Amino acid sequence: MTSSSIESFNPEPETIEHLSPVAARMMLAAFPPHIQAAFERRAKAINYPVEAVLEMADSFPEEATQVSSTEKL
Repeated sequence: MTSSSIESFNPEPETIEHLSPVAARMMLAAFPPHIQAAFERRAKAINYPVEAVLEMADSFPEEATQVSSTEKL
């Protein structure tokens, strides 16, 4: 291998439409342990990889996740 082919080698191909398993683990590591555990439990419960669960959580529109000041909690 030439040095340029070594530099361009990526053991995990880029994903364009989905979160990669490596990126998901890095993202998950940024959360507190109890949130990490919640994502892991949810992934196991629905038999999906954790990266899919993170994508699902991120896919909710902002308006759906915000509580207006007039709504009761």
